[in-house]
Parts: sequence; structure tokens; C-alpha cells
Amino acid sequence: MAGPFKQLVELRAKLKERIPKFLRVNYARYDKIDDSWRRQRGRHNTIRRSIKGAGNKVSVGYGIPKNMKHLHPSGYKEVLVRNLNEVNKVNPKTEAIRIASNVGLKKRLEILSVAKERGIYVLNDRVISRVKKKGYNNLKEMLSVEKRVSSKPEESGKRHKEDVNKSEKESKEVKDSNDKRKEETSKGKASSKTTKKAAGKNTTKRSK
Repeated sequence: MAGPFKQLVELRAKLKERIPKFLRVNYARYDKIDDSWRRQRGRHNTIRRSIKGAGNKVSVGYGIPKNMKHLHPSGYKEVLVRNLNEVNKVNPKTEAIRIASNVGLKKRLEILSVAKERGIYVLNDRVISRVKKKGYNNLKEMLSVEKRVSSKPEESGKRHKEDVNKSEKESKEVKDSNDKRKEETSKGKASSKTTKKAAGKNTTKRSK
């Protein structure tokens, strides 16, 4: 959707192409130095003194006109919105709204409905994109499905309890089997000790 300032946005893009890159002095000499612009402060620095051929220096002449600044690429002036009062102040002919990130779903839907009535362009219409991603036809269908899921907490609670009971039963069974094994091993040890003692007595009798 092209806004009223679309031509200004295109002209701004052309003007920005003419602006040269402003590079930091001696950035190519050292790896640790980034090429992002830093103002020169040296007494004999040629760029600071604006000597011809030294390099491009940031100055006011490279700036863009005021009426081209702060425009969205769609051609509208961007306005951040948090409630319905701010939406009512928006001029739909020249301004487009961006809903703040901390606005909840309920208020977001109200803002979207008012914007649709007034014909205001919404820049971050995330709710509708979410509906399309989930594969629903419209927003009402998605909300009705989500309400059905949220209105059945008892079933999820029952399932959770069943899982807990199953895990408790399994842990009890494991404990019982371990106890039985311990008893069997202790009995086996005791029987081996008695057989050894009996064998020792028999050997002493024979020697006598």
C-alpha cells in the first residue's frame, strides 16, 4: 500500500546513493581498528583540516531535507500507538500506526478493528500473520479454537495425575524387585556360610 509520501521516499533513496562512505582514518593499517567513522582530533590531521584528496569528512551538506526524514518505506509517517486514544488522533491520509510490543492481544484486536473502520494502515499487523501461519481462515476461528483448548483444563489435569500415578507405580515395582533381589542374595550368602561351616566340621572329624 503506497502512501502519500512515496515519491519523497524514492527521491530520498536516490540522494542516499550519492552520499559517500565515511571511513575511519588508518582503519586499513590495523586489524583491531574498525572502519566506522570517528571524528579526527589531531592537530595536523588532513581530513580535519579539509585538505583536498585527504578523504571524505562528515558535514552538514551531505544531509537529507527535513521533509524526507522519518518516513516509512511505504510512504507514510510512522506513529507508535499504545491505546485507542492515540489511534483516534492519527491522520489516516498521511500517517500509519505501529502497535507497541507491550500491548496485549485483547487491546491489539480493538486497535485493529478501529484502524480498519477509519482506514488507517497498520505497519505491524502480527495477529493476522499469526492466523495465516496456523492455517485458520480468519481471526474468529483461531480464537474460538484457542478458547476450546483453554476451557478444558480438567482433562489436562486428569492426564497429568494419571501420568504421576503410573510413574509412582513403576517406582514401587522397581523398589519391590530390588528388595526381593537383596533378600535372595542375603539368603544365598547365609546358606553358603552354613555349608562352609559344615564342611569344616567334617574335615576336623576325619583328621581325629
